[in-house]
Amino acid sequence: MFSDVRTQANYQLMGRHFVGLIFSCFEEIDKKCSTKVICFQSIPKLNDPLNYDHVTLECKVVPTVQGTVSPMASSGLIRLLNILIEEEKHSYENNQKFSSDELTLLHNGAVYVQSLSQLLQVIGAPLLQLLQELLINNNNVINKLEKERDRLLVSLSTEGESV
Repeated sequence: MFSDVRTQANYQLMGRHFVGLIFSCFEEIDKKCSTKVICFQSIPKLNDPLNYDHVTLECKVVPTVQGTVSPMASSGLIRLLNILIEEEKHSYENNQKFSSDELTLLHNGAVYVQSLSQLLQVIGAPLLQLLQELLINNNNVINKLEKERDRLLVSLSTEGESV
C-alpha cells in the first residue's frame, strides 16, 4: 500500500479531489473470499511531510443522473469488470489444477460462482443501470436532433419556394 499512497499523493498534486481506488479480488475474511474496494486519499505524515499516510474514504457505486458519466468512464468500468472476472477465472483454474478430490473441486466451483456473483452485484448491476441511462439519454438526443433536422428541412423548403 506504501507505493499506492505515494502515487496517490502525486495525483493529488494535480487536484485535491483525486482519490485512489484499490480493487482486491482475493480478500479472505472468515475463510470466505470476497471482493473489496478501498477508496483513499494521501495525507502527509505530521512529523515527516515527505512521507504519507492514507485516509480511507467511503466508496459507493450509485446510480447517476442521466448523461453525467462520460463514455470513457463507462468503458473503463467495463474494462475493469472484465479484468476482475478474468482474475477470478485465472484463480479458479489454478486452484482446480492442484485439487484432486471432488469435495475440494466442488468447493472451488462454489467460491468461483460466489465471487462472480459478487462482482456482478457490486460493479455489473450499477454499470448496467448506467448503460441503460446512457441509452435513454442518447435516444433523447437523437429524437431532438431528428426534430431539429425536420424543422430545418421545412425551413429550407419554404425559403426555396419564396425565392
